[in-house]
Amino acid sequence: MTSDEEYQKRIQELRDKNFKKLYFIHIPKAAGSYVREFPIQIGCHGNHEQFHTNPPIIKPRGEKPCSVRLLKEGQTVSGYRKVGNIDKSSLKFATVRNPFDYLMSCYFSGMVGAPHQIIKCNKDHSSYKTYCNHCNGFGYEKFLFDFSRDQILYEQSRKNLFHQIFDESGNCCVDVVIRSERVAEGLRLLADIALGISEIDDVPKNRVNASDRRNKMGYKKFYTDETRAIIENKVKKELEIFGYTFDGPIDDRPLVFLEKGKSYDIF
Repeated sequence: MTSDEEYQKRIQELRDKNFKKLYFIHIPKAAGSYVREFPIQIGCHGNHEQFHTNPPIIKPRGEKPCSVRLLKEGQTVSGYRKVGNIDKSSLKFATVRNPFDYLMSCYFSGMVGAPHQIIKCNKDHSSYKTYCNHCNGFGYEKFLFDFSRDQILYEQSRKNLFHQIFDESGNCCVDVVIRSERVAEGLRLLADIALGISEIDDVPKNRVNASDRRNKMGYKKFYTDETRAIIENKVKKELEIFGYTFDGPIDDRPLVFLEKGKSYDIF
């Protein structure tokens, strides 16, 4: 991770660019609703493959996923939108989340890939480890095992949970990333940098659009030693890139700066 000196230098570089606008690249289930309710003007955009020449596609039936080929062939995933040209006066940012917490949010919101895998049950699924007899939803532990084997969640095109902010070459296309665990602090800082706003009133206190299916249980309670180990191995790139461990962020910084000109291995 960057040193304190480099961190402050990168913040100053943002100030020196004299941005006039904030442009939000939305990664689903990473505090996007909170960003939209934050009382500053932000040009929000849809999610999915923001910076890719080709849209993602659904894996042909019976075939194993191949991220390179799947970018070029097959059926377009519903919801794909292309960014187009973003005004150079806009500071582009995205929000990310602890991968362990992010996965549980994806599960309990029903955002787990193909339509037949969406949870359509009002029961408290925190009670079901492997399967819910009340609906077609499988349990959270089975979801974690399947994800660790590349069998679910973005299997059609990507290996990285936060692939929306990278292009085909693995280059990060946003200026800065905010950790959702400190999203209010990060948004205040960006508002000051890009909009010259230092005082902000009516800041939302609680996370918006939180699933009630988790019954407000913290993500750690859904992991055993075994599932923690397999997920830790699966998302080790995300943990390293964005500075997380199972317990949370590795430091108190609200912002994460990726290395300039580096091609990250996310495909």
